[in-house]
Amino acid sequence: MTDDGTKQPESTGLSRSAFGPLLLAILGLALGESLAGWILAGQAGLPMGARLSLVYFTFSCLLFSCLIPAFLLARILDSEAVRSLTEGYRKACVGADAGLHGLALIAAGVTVLCSLEIGLWAGNAAGRMMSPRFALVATVLATTGGFLTVGILVVWGMGSLMRLVERRELWAEDCRCRLFLQPWVVVGVAALGSAVLIPTLLPRAYAMAPTAMLLFLALGLHPRLSAWQSRLHRMAWRLVVILCIATVPALLFLGTARPSVQDILRRQLPCLSPLLALERSFVDGDGDGHSPILLGGDCDDDNASVHPGARDIPMNGVDEDCSGADAQIYVSQRQPDQDKSCISLPKEPNERMNIVFIQLDALRPDHLGLAGYSRNTSPVLDAFAKKPGTVWFKNAYTPAPSTRFAMSSVFTGRYPTGLPYDNLRGNDFRLKPQARTLAEILRKSRSGVRGYDTVGHTISFVIQHNKGVGQGFRNWSTPWPVREWKKYYGRAAVETTRAALEYLATMPDDGSRPFLLFSHYRCTHDPYIKHEAWDFGNRPIDRYDSALAYCDDSIKPLLEALEARKDYDRTMVVFFSDHGELFGEHGQTNHGNTLFETDVRIVLIARIPGAQRAVVDVPVILNDLFPTALPLAGIEDPAPSDGWSLLPLVCDDSFDESWRQRPLYLYTDLKRGNVRYKAAAVLQWPFKYLRDLMGPVRALYNVQADPGEKKNLLRREAEKTASLKVMLDAWLAHVQGK
Repeated sequence: MTDDGTKQPESTGLSRSAFGPLLLAILGLALGESLAGWILAGQAGLPMGARLSLVYFTFSCLLFSCLIPAFLLARILDSEAVRSLTEGYRKACVGADAGLHGLALIAAGVTVLCSLEIGLWAGNAAGRMMSPRFALVATVLATTGGFLTVGILVVWGMGSLMRLVERRELWAEDCRCRLFLQPWVVVGVAALGSAVLIPTLLPRAYAMAPTAMLLFLALGLHPRLSAWQSRLHRMAWRLVVILCIATVPALLFLGTARPSVQDILRRQLPCLSPLLALERSFVDGDGDGHSPILLGGDCDDDNASVHPGARDIPMNGVDEDCSGADAQIYVSQRQPDQDKSCISLPKEPNERMNIVFIQLDALRPDHLGLAGYSRNTSPVLDAFAKKPGTVWFKNAYTPAPSTRFAMSSVFTGRYPTGLPYDNLRGNDFRLKPQARTLAEILRKSRSGVRGYDTVGHTISFVIQHNKGVGQGFRNWSTPWPVREWKKYYGRAAVETTRAALEYLATMPDDGSRPFLLFSHYRCTHDPYIKHEAWDFGNRPIDRYDSALAYCDDSIKPLLEALEARKDYDRTMVVFFSDHGELFGEHGQTNHGNTLFETDVRIVLIARIPGAQRAVVDVPVILNDLFPTALPLAGIEDPAPSDGWSLLPLVCDDSFDESWRQRPLYLYTDLKRGNVRYKAAAVLQWPFKYLRDLMGPVRALYNVQADPGEKKNLLRREAEKTASLKVMLDAWLAHVQGK
């Protein structure tokens, strides 16, 4: 009661100390992020001990990182100046009615969100035209200007609305709707919106931390906790010190966690991973982008040329890339002379083989019927694989699980890291003209003999973002207007087949003009389109299978047209995928952000007239298509490549052992979500050694005995780890030095 006997207005949560609600929000954030980590660890198949350690590190690191900023922010918010400012803003928005704090909170939220949207829009536009530094300045200025402009408009709009409301007496003191305008209710509704809306745009794990944070903040703003918050405010600094001391050990011992736990902490957690990246920049002494702590992996923080991912100069006595040892000299393993007499190579120009490459984007081999998949997703491909002269390469790999790198390797025979290319904005890419492609080689006339006709039908994304990949093709285009791909997405496979059929109808079948035809099908790439004729359900993996079945059905007319041609006995037909796809394995979705089997194992089915084997189970790689195709085109002096010709393999199994001993190298460099992932691996069957090129994470798996890659054999197989590590370090030093 006040001195005059009137009832004192109930506290609404904004007039008390800010420390209590902020502390609860941080606890909610840490708990939500820990739950996300627990789920990711479960998807990765980690044992219980590893999951518990991940939860401990996640909760402690996030709590420590946010405590001191929250304490300082609370002191600022509790200052007289800020309280006067917020009170003025509230009155400008909703007038003197203290029961309408929630409306002021909504107005502030709208202002912040709109100003951030303006800043993002301006930054995106500036990034295309300016240097990064000027683009950053433009983004800051646009955000600030947007905040002021939107803030003025919101205050004006809310003030006008409230005057109208007051005239009509819509917010009477006894109106129950006033309950929904209290700050704790508004924040609670925001938490519900976070839980519902974020999973529609991002993986579900991204919703857990913000939802928990908003729920705990709503609890902290509840009026009944005002007495508890007052006591909390009085002991705030002591509580911060105690909690910081309790959580410091987690930061100190991050480097002792299991590699799989470190991997999740470093790049998979929605909030903690980017926060750790930010903190690493504060303790990066030499400014090379890597720190000696917080999973930065920098082994010499006084030397900017020494850090994970740096080029290790072989045999100079310095471990520049922090791999644990100086790199050795790389020795390229060239293909030995191997008999391929079962294949009739062309002796005359009209005996040259047509070459048809069909790329099935993001297709996992384990979703095909021929691989034992339970659903009827691929009857056309299954039937094709069983025909005479067709070989299924059961253990085929992509050199990099991304379209730009995989396609470049198919057309050049080189590993992506050894190619001349430019990284453009984001994940955009440009293959330089110095790269010598299959289409360029085939199209060139030789000794007065006319070269191949070269036509490629690809997708809009490649045309717009992967520049230079189609160099050498006479016609490199999409079967639809490039910018109108959304209109055609649901029927893109049919359009691609139509374009291929129209092209084949123009080509003679008497051998007078051999051709290279490339057809690119994107059906199984995200976003997956469900087709009613093949309804397997509504989960992402169900829609993926539906898209695969549609794609399989769409390529049937193309295969029938090829088989009907007179020159089919002189036509090589290759189906391949550029990478796999993940559906929660190892806590990951999509592709490109791992080097696990589900990401790098691909489909490779080749019809080569004269082939005698039906299945080849030795490991091969997409680079091998380049040296395989050239002899079939009558080119006896093939360009240098990193691949081996597959022709000896399709005749008999005499050379299988040498193929098993051949090391295959894998690489990825992808910016997706809130982190960048850059890693390399070497596979020498059946062992695969992986190395994070931006941190200290290492792993060794036996992919034959453990195809799910659940057991890290790094310490158990120390000798194998050491030998593969030497191979990978030498290869990286070699390709990075080009």
